[in-house]
Amino acid sequence: RLPRKLNRIRKNTPNRNDNRTIVNVIERISVPVRCIQVSHPSHLYLAGKELIPTHNTRLAAEMVKERAESGQAKRIALIAPRYQDVEKIMIYGESGIMSLYPKNSRPRYIANKKTLYFKNGAEAYVYTGQEPETLRGPQHDFAWLDEAAAYDYLDEVWELFVPNLRLGDAQCVITTTPKPKKVFFNLLENDRVVLTNGSSSENVRNIAAGVLEDVKFIYGDTDFAAQELEGQLLSESSDAIWKKVWLDTNRADILNATQHPPKFTKIIVSVDP
Repeated sequence: RLPRKLNRIRKNTPNRNDNRTIVNVIERISVPVRCIQVSHPSHLYLAGKELIPTHNTRLAAEMVKERAESGQAKRIALIAPRYQDVEKIMIYGESGIMSLYPKNSRPRYIANKKTLYFKNGAEAYVYTGQEPETLRGPQHDFAWLDEAAAYDYLDEVWELFVPNLRLGDAQCVITTTPKPKKVFFNLLENDRVVLTNGSSSENVRNIAAGVLEDVKFIYGDTDFAAQELEGQLLSESSDAIWKKVWLDTNRADILNATQHPPKFTKIIVSVDP
């Protein structure tokens, strides 16, 4: 340094210390959390919004990082309801992919190419639930679908995405709040799918005091509470006049009937005004 600047520092800060020192140590009690990760080709998790506040995003981001760095995945699909969601949550979010890396070793995201470039050559491509046609053609070996229940065209996305998830040991992870969507019900009927449920009550220690009680007071025993807090996938409203199970149990299989079709004594047609 210049002598005049050095003398100024010494004059104004006689007790200056250029070394960092530990002045206090405070013990923090560990709080139990529930972060789920299972290596399974088709594992479906149904969880309320407060069950895993950030860990579902962190879990999926960790899986993307691990698969990319290990070389198991080289062509990854990142799908969210909108482009802003991919960038702000999946890539740059506080639990997103970038948060897992030191600044000097992070992947490079080029927005106009909608591509995330990893240093080992793996690439992650950005898609949205608003534009399913962009999934027609590209092949992938891993995928992360975030908030799939909020896609504008979930059925179309799934129909175009699944056939192209075919490179190597292909796998995908879906992180979403459960909503009554056809795709989810089809998954539940698949023998290869394992279902894990979790409720917000199981994660009460990681939620601000009083929030869960307030929400339960507002929504009570409604379907919304069952879906959002208990992580239940509801197929119909609890107030429905006709239950699906009743219709399925009493459905007449006319097309495959080996004998004469059943004769109905009365046919009722109900029309909403």
